Amino acid sequence: MSGGMGTGGAGAGGNETGDAGAGGLVAGGAGTGGAVSGGAGAGRVEVGGTVAGGAVSGGVPVTGLVLDLDGTLADTPRAITAIMLKILADRGAPADEADVRPLVGRPLEQNFAQLLGQAPDGPEIASALAAYRELFRAHLEATGPAELACAGVVEGLRAARSAGLRLGVATSKPRRAADRVLGLMGVAGLFDVVAGDDSVRHGKPDPEMALLVAEGLGLPPARCVVVGDGVADMEMARAAGMRPIGVSYGVATPAELRAAGAEVVVDSFAAVLALVTGSAADRTTDDREL
Repeated sequence: MSGGMGTGGAGAGGNETGDAGAGGLVAGGAGTGGAVSGGAGAGRVEVGGTVAGGAVSGGVPVTGLVLDLDGTLADTPRAITAIMLKILADRGAPADEADVRPLVGRPLEQNFAQLLGQAPDGPEIASALAAYRELFRAHLEATGPAELACAGVVEGLRAARSAGLRLGVATSKPRRAADRVLGLMGVAGLFDVVAGDDSVRHGKPDPEMALLVAEGLGLPPARCVVVGDGVADMEMARAAGMRPIGVSYGVATPAELRAAGAEVVVDSFAAVLALVTGSAADRTTDDREL
């Protein structure tokens, strides 16, 4: 394992303090070990059935959310696409948005290697990555927290914690970059664990990252739901033995998410929370329910 996975005290505020290169787990507060307490229906969804009125019967209770970052929590795909297009054009390899946007959510070195036709560890890829990070850092500094978070995400994450859910992030970003984005959004302290592409040997859609997050949450895979906007998120969930919820406001289309294994596709983060907590309010899905 080349990187680390940070765990923080849920609700404590601020950034995770673990060093991305340290490896292993940095033990933290409320989400570490044990069971999440709460009344019937708090942070639950029935496996193999439907959810109604917040009460769950006869299923495996889900008390953990494994959340993608870009396009699911953070409204970054447009900026990522624009920056990648600029870097490609600067290197004499102009591309169309339609070729680049579907790649958002995968490791950047893979994307640039594919688009530039070079090996991922080549010097041109390293140069492209350095340019990308500089431009993306400038974008973050110029973007306020309200604009950075997807609609309803900040409120939804706080409500999820209040409902007794444990929260983790599984992202193709390096973990320290993910920590920075979550900190700028003002939600870093709400997460029990953050795993980046450098936290695992095999990134999405391999199940390793989702399983690592579940381990950090202290939960078996069957008690976790993966929420994401990408095909790789849905495939990762299936491979990890977790239930996949797709969000349609990010990169992939609802049809692509369903084809990749999404049980439900929703059009808002509020709808994710409604499904998982069993609330009838704000539930907006396709023709299926969890």
